[in-house]
Amino acid sequence: MKKTPLDVLTILSQRLKNSDLEEAITGKVRKLKRPAKSKLEDVVINTIAVSPNQIQLATANVNIYVPDLLIQEEEGSQSEANLIRLKELGQLAIELLEGVYTQAYCYTLGKQYIVEEPLTNSHYLNIRVEFQFFS
Repeated sequence: MKKTPLDVLTILSQRLKNSDLEEAITGKVRKLKRPAKSKLEDVVINTIAVSPNQIQLATANVNIYVPDLLIQEEEGSQSEANLIRLKELGQLAIELLEGVYTQAYCYTLGKQYIVEEPLTNSHYLNIRVEFQFFS
């Protein structure tokens, strides 16, 4: 049976729910979308594409949101990324997502990025997850 983006979301959600990562964040693990105007640490899972080939390939994102720090400077206050917290939560995610192999699928880590989210004064660590389905 061909896999869909919903299958990818389910697999990653099950992996991250009730994990050390979920316990460490102040918010929630969510599928597709972060809660509007969230000021918490959230993890959001989404998919980019699932190929229709016999051996299906898929790419997913695990985005770890962390509120920015407010730094006081002579000119006033400035927000900046909380890189220490992004690294801590990123390490927990990497431990959960690194090289998972089953009879039906496997996934490995792909590229990682840090992205600014100015509307919520936060940054997120984007971790790509590359899937291969065998059925």
